[in-house]
Amino acid sequence: MADRWFLSLGAGQNQLPLIMAAKALGFQVACVDADAVGREFADRFYCASILDRRNIIDIITTDSDLSSSLCGVGCRSFAKAVEVAASVSRHFSLPSNPHTALRFFRDKSKYKKKLQQWQIPVPFDVQNPKKLIVRPATGFAKEGLQIIDTAKASEESTSQTLKDMVSAGHFVEPFIDGNECILLGLVSDGTFYPVIITDRIRNSDFSDQMHVFPSSVDAKIRYDMAESCRQIVRRSGLLNGPFLAEFIVSNGVAYLVECAAEVGGEFLADDMVPLATRLPYFELLVKILTKTDPDGVRRQLLDHLEKERQSAMVIGYLPPSEDGNDTEASQIEFSAAVYRHAGFLFARQLSVRTANRPNNRRPGVIGLSAEISKRQQLIDDMKSIIANHKESSNATSN
Repeated sequence: MADRWFLSLGAGQNQLPLIMAAKALGFQVACVDADAVGREFADRFYCASILDRRNIIDIITTDSDLSSSLCGVGCRSFAKAVEVAASVSRHFSLPSNPHTALRFFRDKSKYKKKLQQWQIPVPFDVQNPKKLIVRPATGFAKEGLQIIDTAKASEESTSQTLKDMVSAGHFVEPFIDGNECILLGLVSDGTFYPVIITDRIRNSDFSDQMHVFPSSVDAKIRYDMAESCRQIVRRSGLLNGPFLAEFIVSNGVAYLVECAAEVGGEFLADDMVPLATRLPYFELLVKILTKTDPDGVRRQLLDHLEKERQSAMVIGYLPPSEDGNDTEASQIEFSAAVYRHAGFLFARQLSVRTANRPNNRRPGVIGLSAEISKRQQLIDDMKSIIANHKESSNATSN
């Protein structure tokens, strides 16, 4: 496979799993990006914007090796970058998704109305909610998110605020209290395959505090989630690539909150899938994007569904300092208890950014694992680690 090429749109830290998976499968890898960390792993690197479709096509066309042996195009990103990757793939008749399929997921308010028509539960189905949640219709849901009591929504000032936010591109829907879950899957030849379902525990600012595998919801609800995703994939016209869905389970119903044809972040595909399930997520994704052994991919994903889960895993995030002084240059010290934990997997410092996105302000991430019977103990241990780190950080700052 030495003469076969895979193109990665992007070469930053988040793209590395995709790049390394392609290389592990024997592909030569070309990367398009500004100067990024993945450059040192690329067989060819082109300094250009990953959003400039015309320029990317010109780059490939003028490189005879790349244009004659390109097998697939991938992008570990979101929104327009995903659409550009698909468009480049289609231009060279490679596995991709139709533009209409990706466009379906652009506007949350529009596609949720369509989901209602398909009888897929969404928050709009909840009658007489006690609270409302205001979300951006596009972009990052946690940025600018607000919770409003319905009792106050009729007040003149609150009512005007809601109108202003809707005019600015937000939409309002019922807020549901319940068990939050993330379902990560893969789509191959138009068929959706669930890969992992986790529980998500949030902080008060809606940043992610923990992801827990396996999910605590029962088998029927997990089946309902997967069926909702299968229907969305089929009706939207998605053909190949990643799929991510977020649910809130309340009173035995799995309400779909968001979904997208993206890998997503939060270390689920990067760490939790391979460490907790032994499934090589990114290698399977590269195979799907290059049409490499589709029958083998299908068998592996189906076999994965039949396996009994034996391991539990928790990914936890250290909270930002209360004084807000965490910076990209700040050094995080993980306690000795983290490294001494019997299920210790990893502890990493994260790049802290000052954007108005709560998840960007977390300075560190920790992974712990144990046999499945100790799932709750792992959660308790992670909560203790997070609480102790917060107490230690506050004492230091004072």
